[in-house]
Amino acid sequence: MKKLILALLMILPFSAYSASPTSFVSGPSVSSGVTSFEVRAGYSWDDESASLDERFQLREHIDHGFNDLYAMRIIAAQDDRQNDDLDQDAFTLENRFQIFNSKDHGWDGGFRLSYSANHGRADSVGLKLIGQKKWTNDITSRHNLNFGHQVGGGSADGISFGLSHQIMHKTDISWLKKSSAGIEMFNDFGNLRTQSGYSNQDHQMGPVFKGSFDNGLSFETGYRTGISRASRDHLVKLGIAKSF
Repeated sequence: MKKLILALLMILPFSAYSASPTSFVSGPSVSSGVTSFEVRAGYSWDDESASLDERFQLREHIDHGFNDLYAMRIIAAQDDRQNDDLDQDAFTLENRFQIFNSKDHGWDGGFRLSYSANHGRADSVGLKLIGQKKWTNDITSRHNLNFGHQVGGGSADGISFGLSHQIMHKTDISWLKKSSAGIEMFNDFGNLRTQSGYSNQDHQMGPVFKGSFDNGLSFETGYRTGISRASRDHLVKLGIAKSF
């Protein structure tokens, strides 16, 4: 059944993937009955692109796990270009599924299906495949494959593709319940029908730090630098979440 679900997903038309400062490397876990609310903020600088320089982005989401297989997430995103007004950028409905777990399979895996109603541009649908592996008691890695496709008025043909990776090492900080530090990388290859070389793609990498408290609050923060010409030169992010 699990193989059939994945096979059917691969033939669907797929949101254009883009590694904004508020992009995180997703984990696959779904927990029955757990509701969470999260706010993410990100800022970028770029010497060559005015649209990416001094750009502030914000997003909020609420997420609920209906069982140990399925959760739904509603996302609102805002964008402030060069200190203009903070405008509504997109609303996204995301369906999250966990179909592999480490107890039975040695790793955790799942997928996310999303629809984004975007302001000022074509809407988009997306598929994200997610894998997570705990290698030792201290080291965990995550890997995401992102497929996107524009739909509706003004949409472009072709599937966009992106990869993101993260490896974390557990840290021991007395005032945090859990914490880890590591490195992550985002690779946005753009529309696969209109490839024009590495320098015109969006590739970023940098350090990341996560932590959680006993009261259900958790956070993730990080910095990334662009490692291709078209990517933003510098990006910083902070996300704060509360689980109930």
